[in-house]
Amino acid sequence: MNKSVLLIAAAAAAVGTPQVASAETTSDQAWLDLGAFAAHIDSDLRLSNPNLGIPGTRVDFESDLGLDSSRVMPKVSAGVRFLRRFRLEGDFFQLSRSGHLPLKGTLVIDDTVFPINVDVHSKFKTNIYRVALGYSFVRNDNVELGVAVGAHITDAAFRIRGEGPLGITLEEHRSKSAPLPNVGLYGSTGLGGNFSLVGNVDAFKMKYGKYKGQLFDAQAAVQYRFATHFGGGLGVRYAYYKVSGHASDWHGVLRYDYFGPLAYLELAF
Repeated sequence: MNKSVLLIAAAAAAVGTPQVASAETTSDQAWLDLGAFAAHIDSDLRLSNPNLGIPGTRVDFESDLGLDSSRVMPKVSAGVRFLRRFRLEGDFFQLSRSGHLPLKGTLVIDDTVFPINVDVHSKFKTNIYRVALGYSFVRNDNVELGVAVGAHITDAAFRIRGEGPLGITLEEHRSKSAPLPNVGLYGSTGLGGNFSLVGNVDAFKMKYGKYKGQLFDAQAAVQYRFATHFGGGLGVRYAYYKVSGHASDWHGVLRYDYFGPLAYLELAF
């Protein structure tokens, strides 16, 4: 069973059979979570130059450029409820990696050729923002279930630089902001005592002009409320993003996914 199926099942379990809980997140009107996401990362890029008829090489950031395949990322999320059944929430996490190694093979990026054995310095940074407006069609003291619409906004930037034959500097860099709308489900249920299970799933696939994008983002966590306004949670998250374009400034594909455990502390009112 793959990661996405497991997470969908876990998130769906969050809206299962109600159980009594002495402290339940469905009663919170506002919350702020601060934590970390320990992710395993898989990312790659292909960037071509159609004007010159140069097909780009698929570049694996981890194996080809030596970027870390695992990293602990900061994670921040917040939300507020209004008109009883509505909620507005947002998330942010950031990943920044750099690498340095001699190339094991020739890489072609846009109109630049990086020959084998050339020492390259590379950097890849992403900021991911999520905003969503939700409506809870089920909400009581123990259970919440709702639908949400919103967007994932990804700011991605990479730079690859090396010294080629005859001391010629070889460099390619790009930055791109990709807003991807999404629809999703969220829910929570009490597990007894001060424990609860929470989860959400967002997904979307779209084509707009010369660009296409798809995303899948799911997480599930067990929360514990150890005081009236303070709690914490442990869970797991999986996120997949793919953006492709056929424009003059971006003719290629950027893809990456993250999977791993997360932990956070929560302040709620």
